[in-house]
Amino acid sequence: MKKSFQIWREIEVPAGGQTVLSELLKENFSKCTGAFIVPFSATTNLSQVSLFLKIAQNEILPNGTDASIITFDGSVALKDAIYDFSKDNIPARSSELDLTITNNGTSDVKLNFYVVLENE
Repeated sequence: MKKSFQIWREIEVPAGGQTVLSELLKENFSKCTGAFIVPFSATTNLSQVSLFLKIAQNEILPNGTDASIITFDGSVALKDAIYDFSKDNIPARSSELDLTITNNGTSDVKLNFYVVLENE
């Protein structure tokens, strides 16, 4: 099984605002099986950040999902930080990814967003 990440780096979310990302997944992978966030720096506070994630018209994370539940900051193993939706059979091949990141905090945040792509 071939596995890879597709990464969106240095996504900036203004204090009290939203950032919306709409992108196509890599076409050379059949399934999207997971997602996680890595803060851009060790001082990035994601406690006031929430997400909405939809891939291939399938809602993966409902609006208002706490970003901290899929954040990899080194305090837990990566496998425990990844939101695993491998059993949902979400297609990757050029599927549209829609991500809305909402920052209810008083400071701008910067993060990297990853999806896990696989071939069977």
